[in-house]
Amino acid sequence: MPEDRGETVTLAVAAMNAVHDKAKNLARYASFIDEAAAQQARLLVLPEQSLQGYLYHLNHELSPEEANYLYETAEPVPGPSTEQVAKLARKAKMYVIFGMTERVGVSSSGILYNSAVLVGPRGIAGVYRKVHAPGDEYHIFRQGREWPVFETDVGRIGIQICYDMRFPEASREMALKGAEILVLPTAWPQQNGFAYDLLDRARAAENECWFLSSNQVGACDHGRLTYYGHSRIIGPFGNVLADTGDDEGIVTATVPAESLRRRQWGSMNVFHDRRPDTYRYLADEDIYNAHGTENESRSLKTAPERKRPRRRGAGR
Repeated sequence: MPEDRGETVTLAVAAMNAVHDKAKNLARYASFIDEAAAQQARLLVLPEQSLQGYLYHLNHELSPEEANYLYETAEPVPGPSTEQVAKLARKAKMYVIFGMTERVGVSSSGILYNSAVLVGPRGIAGVYRKVHAPGDEYHIFRQGREWPVFETDVGRIGIQICYDMRFPEASREMALKGAEILVLPTAWPQQNGFAYDLLDRARAAENECWFLSSNQVGACDHGRLTYYGHSRIIGPFGNVLADTGDDEGIVTATVPAESLRRRQWGSMNVFHDRRPDTYRYLADEDIYNAHGTENESRSLKTAPERKRPRRRGAGR
């Protein structure tokens, strides 16, 4: 059960210009944690892949140099970097979420995941592995298969990473499992900032949850990506309480502790009023078409009702 959290809780998110140098990124982490601690933050979110740096681009030929870097700098969880960040979090009495390349297995042939790690006053509290893989992530990262929700002294936290936000099912799955705070470490590109502006507020409002996003910002030190920034703290109505804008740094919001545990706002209850008996196609794998052909599009509009298909790959 959560400890007594007092009357208010301070939340913090960072916008970070991550580089492909783990030592420099860890030093930046320490600075952000110190700054958040000075403002008595209980939760700090750092961006996707901010420990080692993100891919050079999303649609390119993955070079041996880039692949070697990702394998050589990947770490297990627990590992040296997670222990270092956990020590900082423990000293600050704070929960910290950060993105990294996680390795499972030996360095030369291990499996890599695009992961977000949750550490806190008692050490490593959980790991989320990105489920939805865009572009060239398919060539380097194994996809996760779970939507865990982590119990903390601040509230129940559900984590997703970047592209996951484009799928409303992800946030809804975690909200239905009890998440009260949805968190998004991301490396969202500048040229697609309009979608980011729309989706983060929508995910908060449609689930009546707090939503904390932490984005990389500025030009990448390798490759052609420039990141949007605008790390945000968003309330359950979709209202933006704090935004880092175009600059590197952190912002905070101090909110009533009770509000982080509240599940209904106003007279309507989006969970009670759901009609899952009418959402027959949401988990139907048979209607998926990777090529989006015209015939398939027509079939989705006219397909007759049918029994729920047996899920493929069960038990794998």
